[in-house]
Amino acid sequence: MKLYKSLSACVIGGLLALSLSGAAHAGLDIYSGSLAKFYKNDYLSTQALAAKELGVKFNTVFADGEPKWLTKRNADKRIQKFLDEIADDDGGGVNINRWDDRFDEHYIEQLGWENLSALIHIAAYAIRQDLERPTEFSGAYEDYQAYEEAEAKGYYFGPLVVLESDLFIPSPDSSVVIQENPLNEEVIITTTSNLEKTLKFLNENVWSNKAKPDEWLVRGPASSEPYQVLKLSEQTGEPEMVEVQPMEISDFAMHNAEYAYAGLFKALAFSKKNRMPIAMDG
Repeated sequence: MKLYKSLSACVIGGLLALSLSGAAHAGLDIYSGSLAKFYKNDYLSTQALAAKELGVKFNTVFADGEPKWLTKRNADKRIQKFLDEIADDDGGGVNINRWDDRFDEHYIEQLGWENLSALIHIAAYAIRQDLERPTEFSGAYEDYQAYEEAEAKGYYFGPLVVLESDLFIPSPDSSVVIQENPLNEEVIITTTSNLEKTLKFLNENVWSNKAKPDEWLVRGPASSEPYQVLKLSEQTGEPEMVEVQPMEISDFAMHNAEYAYAGLFKALAFSKKNRMPIAMDG
């Protein structure tokens, strides 16, 4: 869902406010669980969870107006129609492993657009091993040769399109389709099988089968610029914005790509265990 949550946050009168703007420097959650809950907005985002833990009220402002979420009355019918359309797509459709959409548990992690962008950048250069990856990364993977040439040279429909997908449906297929989701937004839809193949490709070709998703997820992403986070004050016990200085890291693209890989890996593990779809909320 293209909601474009920004990373800037402030507390106004006890209210945690996240202003939503463009995709640059924006938040991106990865979610695995019931599509009905997802399209009803019946779960807490990572920012909302953080606000709850801090004991502050939370509000999300949508740049283009709040989506018309599904309701308890229409969700089941709309989700079924959506899945039928994916299966019957003119481009070949998807052989869907149907799941129990009443499943109540879900997995969510803040992936971050800047981290997913780094992973797409790393993936493009893993495919084009004839090119040397630049040591500096602006954050815009589209501006670099390995990605720029992908469509013309015929290797875009592989790990790159998978990493740019919005929804991963449980299926053994390798299909990729474009459909309107239940909120009438056009999205790229692929399969959990494709995601698994992509993560395997990355592990083999970037990390020589030595990926450490658990370690990378705990370590977290990094920023090259100072940034602010909301924490409880040790003195007053009240929420306050605290400036965090950037880490000294020689390869920010690789560091943040590792974090994004870890988030995708953990979401896929949850998906496989519970046979649930994976969706990008950002």
